Amino acid sequence: MKKKLLLQVKFFVVAFLNVTYNFVPNPLRRYYLRLFGIRFDKNGKNYIHRRCKFFHVGNLIVGHNSCINFDDTDILAKIAGTAMTGKNAEASKEKLCDLIVRAITL
Repeated sequence: MKKKLLLQVKFFVVAFLNVTYNFVPNPLRRYYLRLFGIRFDKNGKNYIHRRCKFFHVGNLIVGHNSCINFDDTDILAKIAGTAMTGKNAEASKEKLCDLIVRAITL
């Protein structure tokens, strides 16, 4: 019961981040994301676009000179492909990657 409650709280936190992130001004975004456990590498020009949707909070570090843009579907497909494990998923990896990219870019 306690585990389910904590999971629901986490879902609400992620939903709150997704709703409020678009309204935070650019200079304050790094500090705002730090509240949710999302950190940036100090030595690079890295950022997260406004239309980004978060599916997890905490323990996330955006690396040196990294940028993920919704318009670049090739990179999104590579990210989706590296996240898949299991025999069934790897057998139809291309179809699943295409489906994931289409779902993200809706």
